[in-house]
Amino acid sequence: NSRVSDNMSDDDGGGVYLVGATLLLDNASVERNTAGDAGGGVGSLSGGVAVDPSGSGTSGIFADNSAAHFGGAVFGFDSPLSVAGADFVGNSLTVVAGKGGAISTHGPAGLTITDSILTDNHAPGGDGGAIYNDGDAVDIFDSAFSGNTTDGFGGALYNDGYDFGSPVVGVASIERTTLGPTNAAAGGGAVYNGSLGDLSIAESLLVGNTATVEDGGAIWNL
Repeated sequence: NSRVSDNMSDDDGGGVYLVGATLLLDNASVERNTAGDAGGGVGSLSGGVAVDPSGSGTSGIFADNSAAHFGGAVFGFDSPLSVAGADFVGNSLTVVAGKGGAISTHGPAGLTITDSILTDNHAPGGDGGAIYNDGDAVDIFDSAFSGNTTDGFGGALYNDGYDFGSPVVGVASIERTTLGPTNAAAGGGAVYNGSLGDLSIAESLLVGNTATVEDGGAIWNL
């Protein structure tokens, strides 16, 4: 069992920061860490994060972490992220226009979430109350999202790609997952899928989500 709590960084990785390395977390508690830029709990640059790599199903909790701009709990740039059996609760961003109240992932390395709960995460004025995906491949299975909010787009998930000369598509697949109740955003109360996003949802429940200003109470698909 490991605990990473009450740490602070003026830049990235309030609890842990990785460059080209892989962090393995089993039955871990990552709480109340703060980053001045990205990854309140964990920040990864060309590394990787695996939560519950042993498959024990007791991988712990990411709670009440915060970052200024990206990933209140976890930030990954070109970093594979794998999460199983974890709770992400009450993580947030501290500035307007931030990305990903709980998780922010960028680049084509991949994010997989299984058997996890993401609740009451917040991205004020930005996008992705729980998860922000920019050009990555996101697979979500057998999980639940509730009470995640943003004043921008995608209360639970914001999915899109980027184009710096050649387009990179953000691909999101959601299966056997509950989205709601009480996810909320200006548009796309549960999910926002941008013009460079590819979204598929199967065997899932979307209920009680709200678009507070614009379109798509559950899903806004461009």
